[in-house]
Amino acid sequence: MLLSFNGNNSNNQLLFYWATTDEKNVNHFELEESKDGILFSTIANIALQTNSSSVHNYHHNINSRLESSTYYRLRIVDNDGKIQYSKIIILKPLHAQNAALRVSPSPFRDVIIIKYHSETTGKLTIILTDVYGREVQKKQYLMIAGLNSIKMDNLSHLDAGTYFFTIVNANNTGRKTIKLLKQ
Repeated sequence: MLLSFNGNNSNNQLLFYWATTDEKNVNHFELEESKDGILFSTIANIALQTNSSSVHNYHHNINSRLESSTYYRLRIVDNDGKIQYSKIIILKPLHAQNAALRVSPSPFRDVIIIKYHSETTGKLTIILTDVYGREVQKKQYLMIAGLNSIKMDNLSHLDAGTYFFTIVNANNTGRKTIKLLKQ
């Protein structure tokens, strides 16, 4: 049984990770790719793990630079030939990911303005951490499909230095971090 399937595009490397349980009849996994979300082709075959734990965590890396948004899914092939598919995920080129999020000003004093383009309506978590990884602020916002503008204020109490601004979408499949400076 497939518990989860996710992926990330970072530094010209595509990382796919998934978790399963109860693999009694599973033969292997196939990672599939599509440019249109309809016609898929296999780009990797992944063997089963041989450990005896109840939950099996998998990951697969592909060195590739995406030029356009690309669809991926996991094909689960059973010993009897039965096929199951995961949900379809979309990975975007790095330039498209960067265009979806703008944070200003940097350096900031009391206020940060976030411009975020969301493809869907849903919750978004925004986390501000210091250089030591400590959360200094965490808030959830409701995003609408399209361009959203968020104002984080009352930040003057923070010490000058480096901070990391991270957004995480509702189903935890997308995460983006930007380094900011505080005056």
